[in-house]
Amino acid sequence: MHTPAFSAADYDKKIRQTVPFYDAYFAQAAAAVQGRFKKPVRWLDIGCGTGRMAEAAFGSVPLETFVFLDPSPQMLAAAKERFPFPCAQFLPLSAAELPADGQFDVLTAMLVLHYFREEERLRILRRCCAALAQGGVLIALHNVAPEREEELARQKEEWRAFQIGQGKSPEEAEAHLSRRGREFFPLPPAADLRLFMQSGFRSAKVLRASPFQAEYLAIK
Repeated sequence: MHTPAFSAADYDKKIRQTVPFYDAYFAQAAAAVQGRFKKPVRWLDIGCGTGRMAEAAFGSVPLETFVFLDPSPQMLAAAKERFPFPCAQFLPLSAAELPADGQFDVLTAMLVLHYFREEERLRILRRCCAALAQGGVLIALHNVAPEREEELARQKEEWRAFQIGQGKSPEEAEAHLSRRGREFFPLPPAADLRLFMQSGFRSAKVLRASPFQAEYLAIK
């Protein structure tokens, strides 16, 4: 199980100091689902955290069920307090344990998959594909590496500057950057897209990206 970057209590503040366009990624995910299905959707959010994806989905997409999945009891408790709705379900499971029974129309994995090395990420993506009904979609947001290794130093410096500009101390920014290769394992977007295709999806594309993260849409 990976260690969350921030505690449930300060997650919403700290993640916005870390990820550019954080809220826009969630709005983009909800917009990608709107109008795609002709019935209320069955949605599972992997690594739901405090419920930011649900905040974007509820009220904008007709929902049959919305499943919050997270191995952290603290994150699930925060989400459950925010979304006490009849269609909401809460599962204390990791991405590797998600129900792979073809019942879902939508899966989201926002800032989750970069915690897994390439081989394990491929296994989880295959499980995601198995969890979706035919025609279902996976929307995933994760940290990315530059396509060329020589661009890594510039990427790190720009990301450090962004975090400090958002109110983090230089020590906090450096601590987050130091997690690369130890706790999160970014791949270049081209490698991410290849993994989607290898895991059984029939198409995959980038929805939105910054120099540090990319959001993908994969269709089964």
